[in-house]
Amino acid sequence: MHTDLLKASATERRRLLTALAISRASEHPTSIAVTTDQVAAELVKLGEDPSSLEGDFLIMSNNYGWLQPLEHALSGGSEVWMRQEGIDAAREVAEQIANKRTRRKVLRDELLAWLYEQQYDEQVPDPMPADFAETENHYFGDSYTAEEVDTAGGELLERGLIEGDMAGGYRSPQRAVLTEKGRQMIDNDPPQEQSTSGGDNYYINAPSNFAVRSSNTQQNLGASQPWVRKLSDVVEVAPAWLSAQGANAPEARQVIIELQAVAEAPQPDASRARKLLIRLGELIQDAGAGALGGVLLSAIESTLGIMPG
Repeated sequence: MHTDLLKASATERRRLLTALAISRASEHPTSIAVTTDQVAAELVKLGEDPSSLEGDFLIMSNNYGWLQPLEHALSGGSEVWMRQEGIDAAREVAEQIANKRTRRKVLRDELLAWLYEQQYDEQVPDPMPADFAETENHYFGDSYTAEEVDTAGGELLERGLIEGDMAGGYRSPQRAVLTEKGRQMIDNDPPQEQSTSGGDNYYINAPSNFAVRSSNTQQNLGASQPWVRKLSDVVEVAPAWLSAQGANAPEARQVIIELQAVAEAPQPDASRARKLLIRLGELIQDAGAGALGGVLLSAIESTLGIMPG
């Protein structure tokens, strides 16, 4: 398997979904040549933002080997050609998304995180799990049904993560609150019981800073912020440009190293990142941007445009 979609970093996850979008856009998966507009449309169906496609293609070509060389892949900015490695990755991620057991586990995690938000952040005393079905949460573009949400709520109840009054014919409480165990699952408190091997893995995938202090949990807190995901794109694209500069860009190399450290920090420093991005942009312009530099400058501008402060 190339990468487990649920354990992938934010940037890896988008590359995998972009590969799937390319594959879905083609009627002939063994000979893929599709337009960027087609790929963007498929990404939207998957619930993904297609605004970073050009940078994605560069990385998938240079770093992953999933696309034809960049000059071919971006010829005219209109066509994408995928190699067999990319086709294989797309097939694997499609199988992961189609796995019903994985879908149920992700829904449980998202429902628990949502109930936490309602109870502690929104100050809703007794949130209704059924209301989750009316939110914009989805599984890679496919909305959850009311029946799925009811089942997920029932499973959280059985695991002792939530409690509440029951209504006839439903598995989930009509109104629910997190138990101490459920709050610990979200609040990053030390667990009272050791997790056992072979138990369920929890992948908290929520907009807020939810995490579990457990070997069974995967989350990068900083990566939940859109500007940090964009910064990770810059860090991924930068080595290709830096390589073309040879030994002539020592300061740029150091700036990129520092940017990577910011991107990987548990609580990324936006002010520090802004200064480094601006400096990197200046160094690229001084060196003469070129094709790779142009893509990198575009990624930098995109990141600066959504950064706080």
